[in-house]
Amino acid sequence: MVISDDRDRLKANLFKIFKGEKLGPNRYLALRKDGSSFPIMIHNNTILFDDEGRPVGLRSIIADITESTHTEMMMRLNEARYKAIVESQTDLICRFLPDRTLTYVNDSCCRYFGKTREELIGRNFASIIPEQDRELSDKHLTLLSHENPVGTIEHRVRLSSGEIRWQQWTNRAIFDNKNLLVEFQAVGRDITDRKLAEEALKKSEKR
Repeated sequence: MVISDDRDRLKANLFKIFKGEKLGPNRYLALRKDGSSFPIMIHNNTILFDDEGRPVGLRSIIADITESTHTEMMMRLNEARYKAIVESQTDLICRFLPDRTLTYVNDSCCRYFGKTREELIGRNFASIIPEQDRELSDKHLTLLSHENPVGTIEHRVRLSSGEIRWQQWTNRAIFDNKNLLVEFQAVGRDITDRKLAEEALKKSEKR
């Protein structure tokens, strides 16, 4: 038996079916004998007619989706937890396609570059890498493979203000089940202070 909260919706959907409307799968809550509720899916609704063409019944497939619903809830929960962890990181975290188009950036990326998500997602990040470092970055990503999917690189970036900063990125190549490259996930941080200190030390050693 469908519980009272969903009963009116079920009746309304049955009325639509008998009027000839095509409905997709619908979820409802049903009651067990012990009074506990569980989710069900009703789909593949077919009207049954008598010899005179009058509708006399309905044939439907009813499936208990308790397990799949639980799995879906756990996936959503894990996704929410992952997103919360990623967004709380001070590291720059992003994902991008093989053509370098950004598909995801965390809050730290937005703050660092002074841009909104809408301004960054869909943008090709290669344009912010100075030309003298662009070939190095491209070669680094090209060398990542299914056997060696992770690598680290240091290169410069040009901010919208024109300032040049140094960054260190650890990139991971992501492949599908056919070993085709589909995306990269990257974690980066600003290392400008370290680079300036190294440069100052080299100059001091030369003197």
